Amino acid sequence: MNAPGEPTQQASPPSTLGQRLNDFWLSVFFGLARRTPWLLKLTRPLFVGGAWRAAGSMRDAVRANLRRVLGTQTGTAEIDRVGKRVVASFYDFVCEIGANHDRSFDELLSRIVEIEGKEPFLAE
Repeated sequence: MNAPGEPTQQASPPSTLGQRLNDFWLSVFFGLARRTPWLLKLTRPLFVGGAWRAAGSMRDAVRANLRRVLGTQTGTAEIDRVGKRVVASFYDFVCEIGANHDRSFDELLSRIVEIEGKEPFLAE
């Protein structure tokens, strides 16, 4: 029991083998993106397809989100097609982060061509 005002600590559940493997591969992925972004661009189809097939919990979560967004009437083939695009988009995002990790703010700003969808965020 903690004294009044003393922060409480909750034990985090032990990580599963799947979580440890996920953490390992994400660490490798981010490291490669930083060191060899050209290699990740070259191997994109292999890794995006592999992630979709191998990462069942990620695939299930993406499918569930897409069913909610696209509606329950959307077929499984369409859900999977869009789901693979979601994974590919994340892959591209990580590659961009890796390729630009050492650029200054001004260098990054100069690369922006267009910003889409900012109006709802700026509206009061």
